[in-house]
Amino acid sequence: MITAKFSYLEYSKLSYLVENDLPYHKFHGNILENENELYEKFKYWISIEISQQDFKVLTEKSKWYSTLVMLELNHIYKLWYKEEPSLPDNDLMEYLRKNEIKYYNRIKSFHFKTTVQK
Repeated sequence: MITAKFSYLEYSKLSYLVENDLPYHKFHGNILENENELYEKFKYWISIEISQQDFKVLTEKSKWYSTLVMLELNHIYKLWYKEEPSLPDNDLMEYLRKNEIKYYNRIKSFHFKTTVQK
């Protein structure tokens, strides 16, 4: 969706703006000094031009990303709690099963390994 609106170069620059867990003041400074025009284009797109359907998809994918980040973060606590966090039971798992089979198998294996060791 973003690459349909922005060139590959613009997409790369947008991605770079949020790399390396920059503190906000550095992110803000980088936008003001280097990428203000691109940022304004993105801001206009996300707030005015984006269709309701695309916004809904973007919101859902953002929730998926958040879910996977939490799953990965909580996976490290299995040594203490002797169990894995629950896998999501929604469209995300179906999407991963169909489109990201390596990752799907990896997170499914967390639970398999945990249940086998019990």
